[in-house]
Amino acid sequence: MYVLAGPNGAGKSTLYEQRVRAITDVPFVNADEIRQERQAQGEELDAYEAARLAGATRDAYLHERRSFVTETVFSHESKLDLIRNAQAQGFRVVIFHVNVQSADISVARVRFRVTQGGHDVPEHKIRERYERNKRHIRAAVALADLAQIFDSSKANAPARHILTFKQGQLDKAADHIPGWAKAIYGL
Repeated sequence: MYVLAGPNGAGKSTLYEQRVRAITDVPFVNADEIRQERQAQGEELDAYEAARLAGATRDAYLHERRSFVTETVFSHESKLDLIRNAQAQGFRVVIFHVNVQSADISVARVRFRVTQGGHDVPEHKIRERYERNKRHIRAAVALADLAQIFDSSKANAPARHILTFKQGQLDKAADHIPGWAKAIYGL
């Protein structure tokens, strides 16, 4: 199971397109894509229903022991249960955590995404999730078999791979680690 984790606007979908898709051909479970597909078929689907359908799809893949990629803002501790459940069923869990230096960057990116026809997220939700993500992602990385951490703070540049953890232990680090990563990962 591959988990793309990070706050709204951090670049999870972009990281999937630029890095993850190239290394695996397993299904991508993404609530935003589910919502877009349903709307293209003329069905109205709100974000919560799309998230519920994504969760049901993840559960089905786990039950079938079928590998997949999933995307989450990781703002709720239930995602830790997802990792534990997957590992208990024999899955190897790989996390790709992508983050930005501040919630302000996330807010600006979501606003820009909306001007390009993408989905909106209320500003207060972006800010709340940005903070809650910090509390849960370190625990997730500690559980994961492998975790790669990326900084996408710089505009119009690919996310930069800054840290790698294996079995929860730091394995590799870039020369320059941004402040947000030092704070989250205790470096």
